[in-house]
Amino acid sequence: VWGALLANDFSVPPRPLNAEKEARAVTDEFLAWHGARGGRPFFAFLNYFDAHLPYDPPPPYRTRFSVAPTARDSYDGAVAYIC
Repeated sequence: VWGALLANDFSVPPRPLNAEKEARAVTDEFLAWHGARGGRPFFAFLNYFDAHLPYDPPPPYRTRFSVAPTARDSYDGAVAYIC
């Protein structure tokens, strides 16, 4: 296990603060990366910012749980969008 961990590149490209990507972009980039791995073992952690403040899911998730969403409804919509 350690050999596999040490043999991999764990570099993270630098990003400016407050430059979070939407879930669709995170997933698309991961799938492109995954497709280029050639079947080698890996561990991936994807952090989706869409379910963090401010809760602002895209339509139709914005009003999925209420036509006048509360903060909880907006959070639930953001999580539903990610899933």
